[in-house]
Amino acid sequence: MKNISFVWYALVLGLLINACNDPTPLGAELLEGDQVDVFFTDTVQLIVSTVNEDSVLTYDPDPSIVFDQFMFGNYTDPIFGKATASIYGQVVLDFDSPDFEDAVLDSLILTLRYDSAATYGVLDQDPFGIGVFRITGDTDIEEEYYSSSSIEVDEVNMIGEVSNFTPALFSVDSIKGLIDYHTNPNGDTIDIPASIRIPLSNDLGMELMEYDESIYEATSSFVESFKGVYLKPLTETPGLLSFDISSTSTSGITLYYTVDDTIHQQYQYDFSSRYIQFNKFEHDFGSALVNDFFEDKALGDSLLFIQALSGPVAKLEIPNLEQFDKTIVNKAELTFTVAVLAEDDPDNFPPGNNLLAVELDEEDNRFLALTDALIGGGNFGGRLTEETGPDGELIQTYTMNISNYFQDILDETKEPVIYLRAFPKQEQGARVVIYGPGHSKYPMKLTLAYTQLD
Repeated sequence: MKNISFVWYALVLGLLINACNDPTPLGAELLEGDQVDVFFTDTVQLIVSTVNEDSVLTYDPDPSIVFDQFMFGNYTDPIFGKATASIYGQVVLDFDSPDFEDAVLDSLILTLRYDSAATYGVLDQDPFGIGVFRITGDTDIEEEYYSSSSIEVDEVNMIGEVSNFTPALFSVDSIKGLIDYHTNPNGDTIDIPASIRIPLSNDLGMELMEYDESIYEATSSFVESFKGVYLKPLTETPGLLSFDISSTSTSGITLYYTVDDTIHQQYQYDFSSRYIQFNKFEHDFGSALVNDFFEDKALGDSLLFIQALSGPVAKLEIPNLEQFDKTIVNKAELTFTVAVLAEDDPDNFPPGNNLLAVELDEEDNRFLALTDALIGGGNFGGRLTEETGPDGELIQTYTMNISNYFQDILDETKEPVIYLRAFPKQEQGARVVIYGPGHSKYPMKLTLAYTQLD
C-alpha cells in the first residue's frame, strides 16, 4: 500500500494543527432538541488487525508538495523492532556562478540542521554515526520516489564521515565565515541553529572547483556531474534523528576557499525540494512483539500496532450492518485507548500525538483521508488526549468522528473498511499500541447515534 494523497495530507495537517478543542461528545448536539427516533448503540462489530504498509511517498515532483523533515538512524524499538532511515539528497547551485581562478581549497563541509521536534526515542544513550556516500545512479525529478526506492550509490568510497557523536539538539553554533555571502559579505561571526557539520573529501572539493564553467551555468547541468549524496547511519541506536534539509534551512554543502592567499571565500550548494531529496525506510520486525500480530484478526482483537515511517497500520472492518438499513447517521464516533505493555517504555517511546483515519483507494493503491478529517476540523479529533483513571492511572485515548464515512458505508458508496495511520507518516518516528475491541477494560468502540427511517 502506498502513500496517502498529499493534497489531502496538507489539508488534514492544517485542520489538526488548528483544532484546539476535543471532539464534541456523542449525542451532545442532540440534547438541546428533539431526540425522537434517535437511537444509540456502542455494540457495532469491529474485526481488526495489524497490516504492513510497504512503502510511503517521500518525494513528489509537484512543487506544492514539499517534505522538509527527514528521519535518520538505525533504530531499535522495544515493541516494533528495527527501522533504518537513510537520506538521498541533491544540492543546487547558488545564485551566482563561482570564480575559482587562482583559488585554493580550504575545506568542504556538509551541514545538516537538526529538527528537534521530530526526533524520537533515546538520543543520548548510544553514539550516532553518519556516513556520506556519493550518488552515482541517474535520477529523474519528474518521478515520484517512495521509501522503498533506491538510487545507485558508490558505497566503497565514502566521501565523508562523522562518528561517535551525541546530538546537541538545542545548541546554537557561532561560526566565523560567509554562511550567506550575499548578506554577510564581511565574513562576520554569525549564529546558526543546532546542526552537525561533516567534513567531506578534499578530492571532491577539488573536483567541484575544477568543473568547466558550463557545468555551473545551470543546476540541471551541475547535477549531471555531481548527482548528490546518500546519508547512511553507521551505528545502531534506540532513537531517530530528524534533519531539516529544506531550501530555507542552513543545510547544504559549503566549499571554503582562499584567493591570492588572503581573501577567504565560500560557495554554497543548498539542498532544494526542486531536486531529488527523499527518505528510504527499511523495517526488520524480526522477533519483535509486533511481528506476531500481522494479519491476525484474533490477536488484533486485543492489540493493534501503528507506526510512522513505513511501519504498520491498523485495519478495521465493519461487517453485519443489515440492522442499519434505512438509517440516517447522526454521529459515528470511534474511540480507542493506548495500551499499557510491560515490554514498553512510554517515557522514551511515547505514543504519537495524531492518528488519521483513511480509506484505501484500491485502483491507485493509495490511502485517502476520510472526508470527515477534511471537513470536520476540530470535530474530527484524532489527537491524543489524557485523563486520570479512578485508581490514579494515566488513560490515553484517541477519538475520531467518522459520521460522513459511516453514512457512505450504509449507502453502499464506500467499503466498510477503515485504516488507522500515524500522522504525519513520513516525517516522524512515533508509534503507538492500542487496545482492540476485545479488551476487557478499555475496548475499542464504534458508537452510533442514528435515526431509523420507516
